[in-house]
Amino acid sequence: MTLSVREFDPKHVPRPSLPSSWNKIPDVLDVEIGCGVGTHALSYAKAHPERFLVAIEKSPVRFGTFRRHLSEHPSLPNLLPLHTNAISWITHSLGAQSVDRYFLLYPNPNPKKKHLNLRWHAMPFMHHMTQTLKSEGLLTLATNVEAYAQEASKYFREVWGLEALKSETIQQDTHPTFLPRTNFEKKYLIRGEICHNLVFQKP
Repeated sequence: MTLSVREFDPKHVPRPSLPSSWNKIPDVLDVEIGCGVGTHALSYAKAHPERFLVAIEKSPVRFGTFRRHLSEHPSLPNLLPLHTNAISWITHSLGAQSVDRYFLLYPNPNPKKKHLNLRWHAMPFMHHMTQTLKSEGLLTLATNVEAYAQEASKYFREVWGLEALKSETIQQDTHPTFLPRTNFEKKYLIRGEICHNLVFQKP
């Protein structure tokens, strides 16, 4: 079956609630979409002081928890938390070849067949998102749904022209020292579920 996605038109995307807050895009820019309460964002920013991470979350409840967690940490000048719609913000704030890494960690799988266009890999917006990736830029996707992982891999490779660099499964029994990146990942591993970690690269 040939995969297809309708054309993306940025004119139909509303302006974000928050404009970009920089005069010059950082030289090394990473973006986490749907960062939740910020578990991965905080640990990533601390572990990579040489990189700049924009962590986006649209849920006011989760973002409020993220801000409280952030206030309990020493200053992290390389982390920008944003309470906004990721599609709007990325569309109107980031241009081509500006992002080094994207993180989509446990997005809503929207499992119903009629909701295919709500899954990130099948969204028209993904055209713009892949354009914002630099050459050799990376996109990391994590999910606990095997069918979602398989479908996403097919779209990223066949529709968006990304190369698969890594496809691994994570289980608590076989990875007892693995530190979960998000609260969802922690919950799934405790329940004994298999988590899928996929990394793609823009050629």
